[in-house]
Amino acid sequence: MQTIIIQNNMKNILFVFAVLLSAATMQAGRNASSYDEMPTDSVETNKDSVEEKGYVCYQPVEVMPSFPGGFGALMKYLSTNIKYPEEAERLHIQGRVVCTFVVRKNGAVSDVKVKQSVDPQLDGEAVRVIRRMPKWIPGKRNGEDEDVGYTLPITFKLR
Repeated sequence: MQTIIIQNNMKNILFVFAVLLSAATMQAGRNASSYDEMPTDSVETNKDSVEEKGYVCYQPVEVMPSFPGGFGALMKYLSTNIKYPEEAERLHIQGRVVCTFVVRKNGAVSDVKVKQSVDPQLDGEAVRVIRRMPKWIPGKRNGEDEDVGYTLPITFKLR
């Protein structure tokens, strides 16, 4: 289990980012030799809803999209950019927000959605930070860049 703890200097709050599904998916996507070996529990697989928006998100893909710099860079980006909402802190609201999004062929992040909600404040902060992510390295299918769905859980925890 990959867990990163980030300390907020001013309020001594700990953020815990559990990224089990994304870490496992990123590594499995790099190492899988066939479609049968690819995990599908951490990627959007509802092709019909994706096609309605004018693009196709193929699953599985040979190479999953990746954050520039890898998993460590993703954790650093999240720890630097997520700000615990003051009201959520005051009310001691904690939990894991699970978001889905699409990494487009050009690496842009789009269609960010909350798949598992905790509280509107925490949900909103997770969505805000994901929408502001830099371009990713796109996934590949048959050697071509592809739009790929991605799931990212973010755990908010107070100390």
